[in-house]
Amino acid sequence: MTRPLPAPTRDGLRRSIADELLEALDKLVTRHRALALHDEHIELHAELIAAEVAHQLAMARSALHRHPSLRRAGSDTSPSPRARIAWPTRPRSGPALVVGPGTL
Repeated sequence: MTRPLPAPTRDGLRRSIADELLEALDKLVTRHRALALHDEHIELHAELIAAEVAHQLAMARSALHRHPSLRRAGSDTSPSPRARIAWPTRPRSGPALVVGPGTL
């Protein structure tokens, strides 16, 4: 009988994402160093490298977004001033109440 593998932890998933990004970038560097011996299309070569790096970064950002880090106890957990929402304490008639950042 086989035991089911434990579910990966959030930190483990984030480390795995970072490892995959570094491995992909390492392979990209190795591949492009081999191609860099030929100077006839250097501008195209540079564009290809930039596009591949951008693609790898987008994939890593997307994966990290799906597995955000948890804030540690004692860290600043207050939202940014732009994230504050002002709820009126009683219904008002007339124009809406406008509240700016830091006025709560």
